[in-house]
Amino acid sequence: MIEIGAIVSVQSLTDLAELTVQQIVEEANKAISDRGRFMIALSGGRTPQNIYRLLSDKYRNNIDWRKVYLFFSDERCVNPENENSNYGMVKNLLIDKVPGEQVFRMEGENPDPAQAAANYENTIRKIFSLRSDEIPVFDFMLLGIGVDGHVASLFPGSLLSSDENKLVISGWVQKLKANRISLSLNVLNNSRKIVFIASGREKMAVLDNLTKQENSGYPVAQIDFNKTNSTWIITD
Repeated sequence: MIEIGAIVSVQSLTDLAELTVQQIVEEANKAISDRGRFMIALSGGRTPQNIYRLLSDKYRNNIDWRKVYLFFSDERCVNPENENSNYGMVKNLLIDKVPGEQVFRMEGENPDPAQAAANYENTIRKIFSLRSDEIPVFDFMLLGIGVDGHVASLFPGSLLSSDENKLVISGWVQKLKANRISLSLNVLNNSRKIVFIASGREKMAVLDNLTKQENSGYPVAQIDFNKTNSTWIITD
């Protein structure tokens, strides 16, 4: 068995969303109190959608959104209006409904994914005021996992072999037959807090394999769970 952080099992997707939002609110208020702003990277997919709905509605007034800086862990190479756009989904469910203005999206529509990745890295360096050798410290990283153990857009056999000095990487994911843009592993591993969300029996099997070190090259196995104060909120 390996330690992958705290694992909290809940009864439903509704409970998963509620608990995750409570974690975000707690960490946001702590970061704003300690450092004056909250730096968070959001994920796409279906599982986080209720999280974004809750943040924009029930918990809207529990965070000072003027001091929240929203980034993205990864993006599909589509335009923002495409139904598969991570940014487009978050925009509709959250961004358009809260008063914050500090939103930084990946250019999924850029015909050159490598340039889009470079542009996003430049944005991160500017907003975090980084030197060329520094890695950003996100206060909170919301991540899911895939049934193949991928995290963000770091898939088995793809992207992880990219230049480890980069903050943002891009590449072709053969199983999807598509390009993706993603924060690099060293950025994920420099977070103050990661909350992983997962639902469904297939993903519970991934989690079980991960704890038993039967991970078959899962990219998520390369996360430093201790350094990133990782928590798993799961439901089957």
